[in-house]
Amino acid sequence: LNNVTLASQTVQIPDAFILRTDSEMNLAGRKVSFINTTQNLQITGQIFGHSADEFRCILYKDGDQNITTDFNLTGIVETQGDLTVLSTINQVIVPETSLVFLDANSTIAGRLNFNITLDVQNVVVTGDVNERSFQDFVLNIATLSADNQISEIWTFNCTVVFDGSIVGNDVVGMINDQRSTDLAVISELYDKTEAVKVSAQAEAYVLCEYVSDVQDSYLALQTAAGFKHVITQSFPGSSFTSASLIAGAGLLWTAIVDDNRNLSIFIIQDSLSLVQNVQVGNEGESYRIDTVVELPDVADEFRRVIFLSTGRQADGIQMYLFKGNETSQGLTWFGTLENGTTVTEHGMDLLILSHSTDPESGQMFSRLETILISDLSACDPPCGDVTRTVVWTDPSPMSNFIQPIHIRVKERATGLNIVAFNVEAFNQRAVKVVAFADRSLSGDPVLNLIDTELHDSFDILDVKYKVFLVSSGNSLNMKEILLDENELSNVMLPDIASDPSLGPTFQDVKVAHQLGKQDAVMVIEDGNLLTVLDYAGSEGLRIGCSMKNSHLILSGRGLSYMSGMKSVYSEVLIGTEEITILTAVYRYPVSEIQITCPQPEKPDPVLIT
Repeated sequence: LNNVTLASQTVQIPDAFILRTDSEMNLAGRKVSFINTTQNLQITGQIFGHSADEFRCILYKDGDQNITTDFNLTGIVETQGDLTVLSTINQVIVPETSLVFLDANSTIAGRLNFNITLDVQNVVVTGDVNERSFQDFVLNIATLSADNQISEIWTFNCTVVFDGSIVGNDVVGMINDQRSTDLAVISELYDKTEAVKVSAQAEAYVLCEYVSDVQDSYLALQTAAGFKHVITQSFPGSSFTSASLIAGAGLLWTAIVDDNRNLSIFIIQDSLSLVQNVQVGNEGESYRIDTVVELPDVADEFRRVIFLSTGRQADGIQMYLFKGNETSQGLTWFGTLENGTTVTEHGMDLLILSHSTDPESGQMFSRLETILISDLSACDPPCGDVTRTVVWTDPSPMSNFIQPIHIRVKERATGLNIVAFNVEAFNQRAVKVVAFADRSLSGDPVLNLIDTELHDSFDILDVKYKVFLVSSGNSLNMKEILLDENELSNVMLPDIASDPSLGPTFQDVKVAHQLGKQDAVMVIEDGNLLTVLDYAGSEGLRIGCSMKNSHLILSGRGLSYMSGMKSVYSEVLIGTEEITILTAVYRYPVSEIQITCPQPEKPDPVLIT
């Protein structure tokens, strides 16, 4: 009620009410949640069973506290202010005289045990350490920064190197009961003897390296005098299109592709035995083997990547991994290089010819890309997304034609790198030749020209100071690449009829990489004759050796490899249904011997002074 006025009435106040004018309050039987007093409060009874005076001994968080009797702390106590102890802690510790403080100088009069690592800046020890005089330690320790006088016998159980000099007090110092002067004489004689020995080792090493180089020269200069027939095996109903050879774990295989997109691996022994067969690519396409790349062995297994393509623009390049050991091998898909046209090996890189279409003009351009073989080796299949670097794009557009495209690359001793690949010129397949100043193939070409001769196959022949483009298109053609003039110069071949109407036909031309025979060309003549043509200077090419085959030869591929301790060159030839294996017969057969030339070793001296 607010502002109530009573004129003549009397209001009775119940006894249960507490008035502001009351001098005493009886709270018996009452519960009070909060009391706020404006004057002193006197409590004559108990609080929680204790006299109110007992609560005067409580420690408060705020304000100074004075403890005048014994006080037991049963839990952890943290103090944020100063703590003054006038007596002892636990009746033993006197803080002023018994505690060691880390931030002040301390004197330790009694025994002190350190149970953990102690890091101190400066220690003054007047007594014993581990019951030994600390002063004896100081006087008997040898230091690196000053001279040391040794008065007792030292015994070394391990190799010791003194950076300074050892000087004896007596006339003749003794080391291991031997006079130091005698040891010095022996050491001098030993050093001179070992100098002669090291010199002889160095001469032997030079001679060993020379012998190793001579062996390498003999191995490298082996050339084929002819070919020996190994196997011819027929597979009725087949239609082979491409082949290659694979060596590993002391064995030899051939990889074959047919018109049904079958990639088959045969081991070459007394006969051809099928290891595995997989179907590759897209239905209706015809595939060929572009190259086979060797990857480093992993867990005692050889690894070879087989690259297959249709040879048509931007169809993609299929990769298959053939790996294994002497007893077990397998073939698995390794990925697809999208938009790739064809590929070849270039040192430690793969060189890819790819084609891309400009979205605005619709024109197609050729470009060169590289892949590090080390990146291919490290990737987890499928490896189609392995890093590809575009090194050059041909600014001249080309139209889309259905004839297969090839690429060849040659790195010259001068560092010049020559690349040749198919393009379209005058509505027919031609060969573009470009040259780059270094093997990275970056920058503008130093040579850029086109050979409009009709080609079925071509390769680059590098002979001493000259380089040639050799091609076949029924007839055999040879043109010198004139680097300074940026043009091709036709080379006459008087020993070889180049008119198809007058002489033989040629196909599947390739440079013969037979160890020492790097200046020869291998072709298939008249469809069944494998012929090696040697470079003959001004006469161009001259027939070196040939071998007639019992069946029609569509293509062939050779491989140089080590079998046991001998170098071997083998050739695989395929017909429509036949596979033939040949082995080269060397003019200078050489067996390789494993030569290890030990490095000269300088022995440790007898006495280090």
